[in-house]
Amino acid sequence: MYKLIKKIDLFKVLIRSFLIEASWNFESMQNIGFVYAMSPIIRKVCSDEKERASFLARHLKFFNTHPSMAPFIMGVVINMEEKNKLEEKASIDEIESVKNTMMGPLAAIGDSVFWEYLRPFSALFGVSVVLLSKNNFILACIGPVISLLVYNIFNIIIRYNGIVKGYEQGISVVTYLQGFIMNQIHLKNKY
Repeated sequence: MYKLIKKIDLFKVLIRSFLIEASWNFESMQNIGFVYAMSPIIRKVCSDEKERASFLARHLKFFNTHPSMAPFIMGVVINMEEKNKLEEKASIDEIESVKNTMMGPLAAIGDSVFWEYLRPFSALFGVSVVLLSKNNFILACIGPVISLLVYNIFNIIIRYNGIVKGYEQGISVVTYLQGFIMNQIHLKNKY
């Protein structure tokens, strides 16, 4: 593991992944943001200008998923691009196929986790702080900040795990995600 790509490269991709929707467009959705996030690894997996142009053309195609789940796809794509460069079991067609296959399910997972559960939970937490501190103005002002912190701490943890697990496990990260989701469903149905 970590043959061409180093942890610092993954960290750079992670930081750039927060800007995936900065150049959102109706035709290709998040494609420019995806390529921007992946740009720190281009020089590692592409040796000349022709390969870089091919890399950019491949990844400037349609891309759309939940922004917080995109690092899972980025990690898998980085893993497969590295294997392709080292000529180990990954072709360009497989990379595109895996990327396209993962977009929809991760969008659905991200929407349900972030919009259905995490956003209301963090808002409720912040509102609770405001309501419990009705006589203390300064403490009441901290409620919205706490709400943002709760939401973003989980967001950062999921993004970090996404890029690292995606890269380290490659396509088998799908099994990791299935286990995570099934555990959550099991706990939800238990209560």
